[in-house]
Order: sequence, then C-alpha cells, then structure tokens
Amino acid sequence: MLLSRLTAAVAATALMAGSALAQAPAAAPPAAEAPAAAPAAPAEPGPGAVGFKPLPQTNTTDIVATLKAAGEFNTLLAASDKANLTGLLSTRQGLTLFAPTDAALAALPPGTMDDLMKEGNGAKLQQFLLYHLVALKLTKDQIAGKKGPIPTASQKPVEADGSAEPIKLNDAQVLQADVGASNGSIYVIDRVLTPPA
Repeated sequence: MLLSRLTAAVAATALMAGSALAQAPAAAPPAAEAPAAAPAAPAEPGPGAVGFKPLPQTNTTDIVATLKAAGEFNTLLAASDKANLTGLLSTRQGLTLFAPTDAALAALPPGTMDDLMKEGNGAKLQQFLLYHLVALKLTKDQIAGKKGPIPTASQKPVEADGSAEPIKLNDAQVLQADVGASNGSIYVIDRVLTPPA
C-alpha cells in the first residue's frame, strides 16, 4: 500500500510538472539608464561541495546504482532503503533526483538524520526524501536561463534559479547537473533541500 501511495504521489506530480519552469524570468520594464551595479559575489558553496568528485555520465545504470558507484551518497541511499524508496528510484522511468552528498547531509543540525531514521518516523523520512524527487526527467536545458518552481513528489515545490551558473535549487548550489542514469537524471547538490515554512 505504501508503494502504491508513493507511486500515486509521483504520478500526480508528473501531471503538474508540465508547467514546471515554463516561463522565463519576466523582463524588467525599461528604465532610465543608471550606473551599472557591481555583480553580486557568487554564493559560497555549501558543505556538500567539499571533496566532491563528479559522477560519470554513463546513462547505463539506474539512479541508485549510479549513486552507489560514486561512493559519496551512502547516507542518502540508507535513508532511501529505510523509507522503501530504493525500488522506485531503481525502476521507475523519467525521474529526477536532487541528491545531497554525504557531506551535505552530515552538515544538518546534529541528530537530524538519526531522528529521521528512527522507527516510527517513516512518513517524515519519506516526505524529506520526496522533496528531493521530481516525477519528470529534467534536463539542464529546461532549467538554464529560467527561474521558477519545480513540483516535487512531496507536493511542495523547489525554487529553481537557472539564470546563472551554478544553478540553484532553493539555497543549494548544483555541483553537477543532469547526470544521466538509465531511468532519469541526478542533480548533485551541496546542501539539503528544505521546504519553505
């Protein structure tokens, strides 16, 4: 029953995802010429960027196998197992996973992951993970140059900003975009995504 509810949630998200990032940022109305502002300093990379080695672009292994081979997503994979999502991430086609590295998950407040992994917190763990999952294969070209919400399988959107490099998802920077897997795409992120309050 749990898997069928998750599959239904992902399927519902796929229906809503058609308009994801459909609009480019609105152009500002013409204004009087003003002195050029200094460019904003790039945001400091999050803790998940430390020691990150890019994943190979193979397209031959599923999302789970690709993450396992990288060796930098052990916490995410353990959480996926605990939440009964590994089968979904291995077999369902057309998914996008925003994957925080082990370092990004370790930077959460102390005890956060331990609490999520406790017996009785399965629904909370699933919602945490489903906020990192989109029921649509997103290519980098669909995000580049655009800003807007991306519906997730948790029914709460992630705000994407592809107007500059690196791409941002909420306050996370994308360390590697659109890593091809046989059943979807992986975006490696330097911070854990948290929905707005």
